[in-house]
Amino acid sequence: MQLDVKLTQLVVLVAALLAIDMDIGELFQVGTAEFGRSPEVISFGANTIASMIYDKIKDKMVFDHRMIERLKQSSTNAIFTNVGRLRNGFGIIDGTVRRICRPIRHQEQAYSGHKKMHAIKLQSIFRANGLNISLYGPVEGHRHDGYMLRPSEMVAEMEKYLGFLLYGDQD
Repeated sequence: MQLDVKLTQLVVLVAALLAIDMDIGELFQVGTAEFGRSPEVISFGANTIASMIYDKIKDKMVFDHRMIERLKQSSTNAIFTNVGRLRNGFGIIDGTVRRICRPIRHQEQAYSGHKKMHAIKLQSIFRANGLNISLYGPVEGHRHDGYMLRPSEMVAEMEKYLGFLLYGDQD
């Protein structure tokens, strides 16, 4: 598909989608109203820009070792202060469920029986202040949070930090 939209317009649209709680339908409305482009062009352009951004930062989304090394002691202190136990926990691991529209194909994979909706799941590790250390996903909505540990290679990454733990819930 040939892009007939300016790069700056696409960056503005993607920034709006990421910065504001805007769904894709609203993005199409804004893009059509502001730039006079079809939803197909806006979708293609937004995906192109999002892919470019991801390619630039993907190594920091997997497991940011520099941040962990620099901040693990302050993270362990903050987690102990807030949780009251786990003196050596430097991060919090959590699975996130994001609702999606019912897909035309592969409905079974997307359906989360636990949440009773079609969804994708993400796994994130973050510091006590909410700063993300690692993001993995998406995976199918029917998967359990524990499943994501193997393909995310989180266990192998954690072996580099012997003596430190991740705090997480049992769900």
